[in-house]
Amino acid sequence: MAKRIEEAVLNFYDLLLRAIKSEEDRKNILSEASFELECLKHYLRLCKDLNVLSIKQYEYSSKEIVEIGRLLGGWMKKVS
Repeated sequence: MAKRIEEAVLNFYDLLLRAIKSEEDRKNILSEASFELECLKHYLRLCKDLNVLSIKQYEYSSKEIVEIGRLLGGWMKKVS
């Protein structure tokens, strides 16, 4: 599970970097980044359900991911 979370985080980061550098396909790249963030949310929820993460760890990570999602959503609206 840790490997899947790590891959999702790194894929998300790579997509953000691509979106910064790419002018023409930014909307699609940000959409892919949104999908990776959604995967990350589900992986973390699964970790909580499997008792890999404590409730406090899950709450903290969820709050941060929600904030990142808000920022990403704002960027996506700006691009559209």
